[in-house]
Amino acid sequence: MSLIKYIPLLPILILNIACANGNLPYSNDSFSEDKYKNNNTVLLFQKFPESNEYKGVLKGGSLFSVKYWAGVHYGVHAVMLLGPQMKTIPDELNSQIIQLAKLALYEPELSVLVDSIHKRNIKLSDSPEIIHINSDEYSEFYISSSIVREAILIEIKLYRG
Repeated sequence: MSLIKYIPLLPILILNIACANGNLPYSNDSFSEDKYKNNNTVLLFQKFPESNEYKGVLKGGSLFSVKYWAGVHYGVHAVMLLGPQMKTIPDELNSQIIQLAKLALYEPELSVLVDSIHKRNIKLSDSPEIIHINSDEYSEFYISSSIVREAILIEIKLYRG
């Protein structure tokens, strides 16, 4: 078997290693604390410059984490933990996803995600659900939701190469 056919995959491997190590070039110009300071749903937050991450608590008690990276490539990984009062959350799942998107995404990604949610009314189920957002602009763009013990975990992941 020839190793030459794997050479085009080498940049992807290097990028994955850099992301895992947190060594991907990062530009602070694109991401500002103002997004969190000026958001009336954020109770408190903290910036972690060493990992390019924001973590905080929303006024409703939900926890969030948003990690950015940028350089040649651009990505966002956002997570929200909802609960433990889960009685109303299934009815509010779409609005909770949009709330996390507003914390994590900028235009035009936010519009693409909101349009996708309005087209499909995402329902909470017993098994984890992943909704891929189809767009030629992004190598990876999805929303996932799952029940974890007494809480709900929402994740948004975006990668543009």
